Amino acid sequence: MTREILHIVGAGLAGSEAAWQAAQAGVMVQLHEMRPKQRTDAHQTDGCAELVCSNSFRSDDPEHNAVGLLHAEMRRTDSLIMRCADATRVPAGSALAVDREAFSAMVTQALTTHPRITLVRAVVEDVPRRTGAASSLQPAR
Repeated sequence: MTREILHIVGAGLAGSEAAWQAAQAGVMVQLHEMRPKQRTDAHQTDGCAELVCSNSFRSDDPEHNAVGLLHAEMRRTDSLIMRCADATRVPAGSALAVDREAFSAMVTQALTTHPRITLVRAVVEDVPRRTGAASSLQPAR
């Protein structure tokens, strides 16, 4: 019996978390990331979930802020992003701020050592279509 593989394009925050959650649920995952094959002006490393504009996840106060409530809910679902953020937290008052390099390195390490995740370092040019397949990717116009 062959197992289906879930392909996730992009190892940013959402792609990294999606790959983690799917793999934790028993799904085989191929996480496709274009870096280092294709660089961007914003990214400085080849790490997954690299934060490029800020080191802040904004408020971490679940009692008075919707973002803080979302953080709390993510923690309850074994969020890789929140676990790594908590482990690399730096002082920032009531905000959740992280050491960006340590955060990205920790996420990358968790993903690359997970037995059900394969990190594919290549640019995705096209998404193969098959009958019954669903995709959120739209062709470039």
